[in-house]
Amino acid sequence: MEVALDFILYLGFFINVLILYLLFKNRENGFHKKVLFVIFLWILLAVVCFYGFFHRNGILFFSTFIFEDSLTVFIGPLLLLYVKSVFLPSHNLLKDNMKNFVFPLLYIFLFSIPIWFFFYKEEYVFSYIEVFQDYISLMILYSLFYCLLALKLLYKVEHVIKHYYSNNDIVNVGWIKRILLGIIVVICIDVLFTIIELIMGELAFDVLYFTVTGVIFVITHLGYYGITQSRVLLPVFLLKNNTPEQNEDSVIISPDKKEKEQSQYDESEMKGLVVLLNDVMNHQKPYLDPDVSLSSLADVLNIKEKMLSSLLNKYIDKSFYTYINEYRVNEVKEKLSDPANHHLKMMTIAYDCGFNSKTSFNRIFKNTVGISPSQFKINIIER
Repeated sequence: MEVALDFILYLGFFINVLILYLLFKNRENGFHKKVLFVIFLWILLAVVCFYGFFHRNGILFFSTFIFEDSLTVFIGPLLLLYVKSVFLPSHNLLKDNMKNFVFPLLYIFLFSIPIWFFFYKEEYVFSYIEVFQDYISLMILYSLFYCLLALKLLYKVEHVIKHYYSNNDIVNVGWIKRILLGIIVVICIDVLFTIIELIMGELAFDVLYFTVTGVIFVITHLGYYGITQSRVLLPVFLLKNNTPEQNEDSVIISPDKKEKEQSQYDESEMKGLVVLLNDVMNHQKPYLDPDVSLSSLADVLNIKEKMLSSLLNKYIDKSFYTYINEYRVNEVKEKLSDPANHHLKMMTIAYDCGFNSKTSFNRIFKNTVGISPSQFKINIIER
């Protein structure tokens, strides 16, 4: 078991150092990369502490103990800050989230430092630690709460992307969700074992073996994707107005609020914009650009993103994602119906019409038309 644990610790150390080096050398010096750097530096120090503990190396253990012990309450708020930094403007982001770190900072002074003295002096320098020692491990529930908040935010982001981008695979949030779910599982099992030990006494095996293995696995996944993750800024007004329970073509709000939001814009002006939007879509065909977004289309119309979002959701009753892709599907149908294009491959036509993924193209086409693209083409040829 010790050999296996040594291998895991060495692997974790190597991965952390490599990721920190790549983050340091990365030219994109965004706030989200700085948050990621702090996370991996903290985890690296925790790995060093684990190594010092298992090998009874006092220098390594005592020099890094506070970081290892406080990681349990810091990792949740740090991951939430990272998720926010990827999708939200970084201006004042740290300041606005400082309240999330008040408890972790208090934890360092009230528990981590006193426990450090306990291990160093081999006696309780702070007597209250003896009273709380069996329950300190449950402090990790604080991080569990923030991991769940981050997961909730990601589900909201997935929904908002459909209101902002025409291709929902413009950003892959799946890997971040897997990270959070992995950490949530590790925390839940750690808490479960802690409760069992409180009830039944100390277990025959050390739970740290599982915790360390879980952390190493999770950070490997986080590092692999996190280094190349670019920021995908989303409008704050959409994140505030949308919830994960909404379907893709509507915004669930009360009738009074809906009437209030509609009254923000002159109805005749909005009707004129509907005509202008249809004209732009039919003649300029911005949907042929796979990277077209709510922002870029708003620029073409010379209006604000929020106004275009309201136009689509309240007056056209469609999300940006659905609205753009319906035009793309119609363009594909038109090209497939032209005998001059029968020699072209299906994906050649799809890419020309603004789709950037075979999977999403087939799914969107079938959901819109009711049959697959290939079946539609066969029906056209057989006529």
